[in-house]
Amino acid sequence: MLILLGLLSTLARAERITACGGENEWPPSSYYDRQQPERVVGYSPDVLRAALKGSDYQLNVILLPWARCLALAKSGAGMHIVMGATRSPEREAQYAISLPYLELNPQVYYLADRYPAGARIHERDDLVGVKVCGLLGFNYSHLGLDPAQLDTGATDYASLIAKLRAGRCEVFVENTEVVSGFRKLLHAALSDPQLRKASLQGLPTLSASFLVSRNLPYAADLLQTLDRGIQRLRQQGELKRLLKPHLEAE
Repeated sequence: MLILLGLLSTLARAERITACGGENEWPPSSYYDRQQPERVVGYSPDVLRAALKGSDYQLNVILLPWARCLALAKSGAGMHIVMGATRSPEREAQYAISLPYLELNPQVYYLADRYPAGARIHERDDLVGVKVCGLLGFNYSHLGLDPAQLDTGATDYASLIAKLRAGRCEVFVENTEVVSGFRKLLHAALSDPQLRKASLQGLPTLSASFLVSRNLPYAADLLQTLDRGIQRLRQQGELKRLLKPHLEAE
């Protein structure tokens, strides 16, 4: 009887939580399985499951329009965690933020047929005055640019590169891990043979974390559980092992 009561008590405490990423996909963080398109896979779901292992949290992962993912998690309306998010003062005020679990290295990308001599951008200061394209809803505060320089109207990478070809902007900045993840998936736009990269000195590595909704009665416990799990995975070297399958082979 005591064993049965204990089991029922555990089941009663179990919380189903939902984590979201952007529906346009953002490998290696999260993307749709090419064999089972309804299934969301990626480094972030893998880390979440490993970090929550042994806890009472039951995980569900979905992809949504990025702005909607953020808004639902902010309100706590059926969404609990945002995956693969960088810090900003605004997000620090709106969400509880986990320890970082993904290190990202920003670089400049451009089209060789438009700039055969290279983009001649090697340091962050070289971006001053350059028209830079970006994706709608993404956080580019780390670039420290005048907002007038940024064209963030592209909804996906195909339209982003189309803007480069049309001369709407000269370059875009993306993390090498993200481009590597897309190329592993044979993404047509980011596998363009004319696409080149230039190392961008003076720009710090970005850290991605999980954003946890503050509007949950168990927000503090969920954050603490995630942080303990991430710390354990880092100490065991598991974060690197979990990331490798989601990147293009070197």
